[in-house]
Amino acid sequence: MNNFSSVIMAAGYGRRMLPLTESTPKPLLPNLSNSLLLYQINFLRKYTSNVCVTIGYQKEKMLEALSLYGINDFIYSKDKGNAFWLNKLEKNKFSSPIVVITSDNLMDIDLNLLIQEYFSKDEMSLIVPTESKEGTHDKIEINNNNEILSMNYQKFAGKIASGLQILNLKDLNIGDVEFNDFHEVWSLLINKKRLIVSDLQPKNWISVDKVDDLNKLDNFI
Repeated sequence: MNNFSSVIMAAGYGRRMLPLTESTPKPLLPNLSNSLLLYQINFLRKYTSNVCVTIGYQKEKMLEALSLYGINDFIYSKDKGNAFWLNKLEKNKFSSPIVVITSDNLMDIDLNLLIQEYFSKDEMSLIVPTESKEGTHDKIEINNNNEILSMNYQKFAGKIASGLQILNLKDLNIGDVEFNDFHEVWSLLINKKRLIVSDLQPKNWISVDKVDDLNKLDNFI
């Protein structure tokens, strides 16, 4: 197993998945034994035993699922921004890179190669891109050195964020800076010139954003 930590972001409400998410947290769709969250857990476990999950909406159902999936490490962040959990990380995780993935973006990519790229590029934080135009994702603007200049929903610059990133926590000044939204994280790293787009892209990638997107899961789950 590799020496890095990982976090699956699974605390959101999944409002675009209503009415299904009235009774079931989005990460647990389509069902508990075959869920988005379980796919991401199994994906990460191929590379690391250090898997943490952020939870918020329908806490008890999420805790039951984590127990079933054998996950003991979680961060509760209901009604907080998607980067709030960074403020709650244990200090022992700061010495190694942390792989962060959303629960609703499934992909096929070699994390060993991604970690190698991270170390070969001065341990700079990496955003993994995709060429796909699907879903509502952050667009990436870069310069000729692959340094990221901006991340936003509006301006399309050829690639979008896949939902997978590697963070160097030492660059984030955690403890001195409190984070809420990931745009705050990216802005700090961009100002430091410590955020780049990865050379790697997923072989396959899907975004589960709406109810109809569940039909795509046959290729992954």
